[in-house]
Amino acid sequence: MKHRTTSRRIGITGSAHSGKTVFLMSLITCLQTNKLDMMIKNSRVKISKYKRLPAKGGKEFEYDKLRSHLAQQKKWPEKTTDSFSYRCRFDRSDCWHSATEIEFFDFPGERVADFTMIGSDFKQWSERMLEIIRNDLNKSGLCSRFLAALESAAPTDAELIGSYKEGLAQMILACHPLISPSAFLIDAGGTVAKGLTPEEVVEGRWSGLENAEFSPLPPDYQSKHPEIYAVHAANYKRYQRELVKPFTRNLLSCHKLVFLIDIADVLGSGHHKYNDTRLLISELLNYLDGGMHLLPKISRTVRNLFLMSIGAKSRWIGSIIFVASKADKIHESDRDKLLPLLEDLADPIVNNSQYSGLAKYMTCMSVESTESLHADSPMLKGRPLWIADGDGVRKLPPTDPDQQVSVPRVPDQWPDAWNGTEYPFVDFHPIVPATHGNPPKEKGLGDIMTSILAD
Repeated sequence: MKHRTTSRRIGITGSAHSGKTVFLMSLITCLQTNKLDMMIKNSRVKISKYKRLPAKGGKEFEYDKLRSHLAQQKKWPEKTTDSFSYRCRFDRSDCWHSATEIEFFDFPGERVADFTMIGSDFKQWSERMLEIIRNDLNKSGLCSRFLAALESAAPTDAELIGSYKEGLAQMILACHPLISPSAFLIDAGGTVAKGLTPEEVVEGRWSGLENAEFSPLPPDYQSKHPEIYAVHAANYKRYQRELVKPFTRNLLSCHKLVFLIDIADVLGSGHHKYNDTRLLISELLNYLDGGMHLLPKISRTVRNLFLMSIGAKSRWIGSIIFVASKADKIHESDRDKLLPLLEDLADPIVNNSQYSGLAKYMTCMSVESTESLHADSPMLKGRPLWIADGDGVRKLPPTDPDQQVSVPRVPDQWPDAWNGTEYPFVDFHPIVPATHGNPPKEKGLGDIMTSILAD
């Protein structure tokens, strides 16, 4: 028995619809069955004595239920709407002296939009959000009624909140992922905003917490409309305390972060989602950069040893793994384009942060659910989640037979401008074996796990 244990906490997040839940399910299955192809320091790594442990905090990731439902084709996994943890312990063939304990912390990427609130008072957050809205012609158009309400000589709280929520709903429908407060999109109870019109999206949503809403306000409101300003500032502070701070404490305890991006979804949503995905990454790195300045002239390893020697805990993420996920949505002949597109999207932002040289870029398909056909006229064979017909979009059950679906070509580089209709990609039901000893077919998870365990 090994008497020493090396512990790591790995954050898993990403842009909306990037497949975080299926990614974690498949990764756990491959770990349990020792089916990951991992090479560390030129040595093939095998896993043994795998054991699941209780999560130290937060909700348990419902691995068994999720895998069973997918294998029985009963239910497509719900979107990650809250933070979940999964903890396990195992021995590694390359570490004779110690066992490895890993806790995966899975959180919705939409929370990244609230990073502007960390360490910022209401005035600072308001200035940042108004800057983001006003500097983007598309966002300012979608939020025009809110911007007009701010200029009113006698604004009311109901008018400001109502018009701001309408603007947030318009941005959601226009595929802008940067929604703050993020509880409007994913509330504290875990429900997701849905609807095809702004009115449907706004229904039952709160700009903040229930009966404690707020919107960004210009600094002159503090003197011109002090009562409104005081209420919004107080509600903002409560939201910070009850939703943002607990989440960031969990995030800061992670050693590494895996950030998934569905390139096909970005292409299918248009350049607005591309721009906002970059903005989300920028907000994330701006926040994490703060933790990298404590002892900037020495390596992370030496910093950690120093902190351990004084009994302190590392308070920053050491590296980030960006992953182009859901590669099975793209024809096999085009998959080699994913990595350059991912790097082109994220690396210029990373290179201008303290994480320059500390990020890796990879591609994966957590579950290989399609077969590529006809490279000259690309088609995928699988069970699509939905299909477009004359009546709009129709959902398909996972029990339907396989179909052949035509898919667009992936560009060699990001277009200068596009609205998304040029790239009509679709999602497919994941194929998970009913035999628990057989993991799903996957590609790339071994490389990702190798990077997680390295260092």
